[in-house]
Amino acid sequence: MKFFAKVKIEEKDYLRASNYYLKKYMGLREYILLAVLLIGGLVLYFAFEQFFILILCGITMLLMAGTITAYMITSKKSYKAEFVQRNVREWNVTFTEEEIIIETLEDNGENPYTEKRTYEQIEKVAILKDRVYIYTGVATLIYVKYDSLQEGNFIDFCEFIKKKVDPSKFKMKVKRKQYPYGR
Repeated sequence: MKFFAKVKIEEKDYLRASNYYLKKYMGLREYILLAVLLIGGLVLYFAFEQFFILILCGITMLLMAGTITAYMITSKKSYKAEFVQRNVREWNVTFTEEEIIIETLEDNGENPYTEKRTYEQIEKVAILKDRVYIYTGVATLIYVKYDSLQEGNFIDFCEFIKKKVDPSKFKMKVKRKQYPYGR
C-alpha cells in the first residue's frame, strides 16, 4: 500500500503543528499543579503572612510563560529559516510500506531535496480530525492535511499510520475530545 501527499506549506499550519507538539510537555497535570501552588501560596499568605510559596508560584509561572514564549518565537524563526528564506512552498510526501520519503521543493521546485525516514525514526504522531502531524525529531515535523492526499483515502491513510508506527508514539497530552478522523 502506498500513499502520496502534496502538502502546501503555510505558516499558520506549520505553527499550529509546532505548537501542538508543546502539548507533549504541557498538559492538564501541569496546570493543576500551578493552580495548587497558587492557591497554597494565597492561603499561606493570608493565613500566616508567608510569602515563600507565593514567590515560588510566581517564579514558576514566569519561567513557564518565558519558556512557552521562547518556544513560539523559535518556531516562527524556524519557519522563516526553513521555508521562507529557502523559498520552499510544498512537500511531496510518499508513504511506502518501509519508509516515508519527503521531497522538499526548494527555490520554487528548482532544487528538490529528498529525505527518507523509517517508521521507527518517528518520535510522535498526532491524528486529528482533518490532519496528521508527524514529528520525526524535536525541530522536524511534517503534516498531512485531508485535502493534500493525492493517492489514497484519508481514513485508510490514518489506519495505515496506526499500523506502521509504534502505539506508544501516539500518546501525547491532549486537552480536547478525540474526534473520528476524516470529514
